[in-house]
Amino acid sequence: GLPDPIASRRAFGARLSSALRELTDPRGRGVVDCAPPGEQADTWVTLATQLGRLGVSQDDAVLDRFVRLAPEGAHLRLASAYLNPPPPLLQALSHSRAKLTLLTAAEGSHGWSGARGAAALVPQVYSVLREQLLERLQGRAGNSELLEYERPGWVFHAKGVWAAHKADGG
Repeated sequence: GLPDPIASRRAFGARLSSALRELTDPRGRGVVDCAPPGEQADTWVTLATQLGRLGVSQDDAVLDRFVRLAPEGAHLRLASAYLNPPPPLLQALSHSRAKLTLLTAAEGSHGWSGARGAAALVPQVYSVLREQLLERLQGRAGNSELLEYERPGWVFHAKGVWAAHKADGG
């Protein structure tokens, strides 16, 4: 049976990680070929899970590899409300030769916007982190841009990665 997630956290995490790897393996049975007969698919959709307390960190590994493998001339778009990439991803972004567009929440559309007490500082902290990220990305081979989502009364909480083989490919 399945290990108890409380009593055997590591064993449960290992079992869950194994099951998720099988589920997300692009060669596995979970992949559907949507290309017309005789054509190759030009789009991939993959599930990547992040459950750090259980030792499952597919999200970081998939994103890091995705960025490192992007060829020169590609256009990467990354969206995250909390733009604070871990050091390995930051290094990959810094060395990537692809065009890079980052989309994040503006202070007013942040999930912590309007909070009280110390939590009210969270949007400002992310603004500082955003500025540090932009400084780190200055001078990279590919060009970078940062876009902020702001819509009154709305909270931006999207997360995703999109890529086009050519920077002008939309």
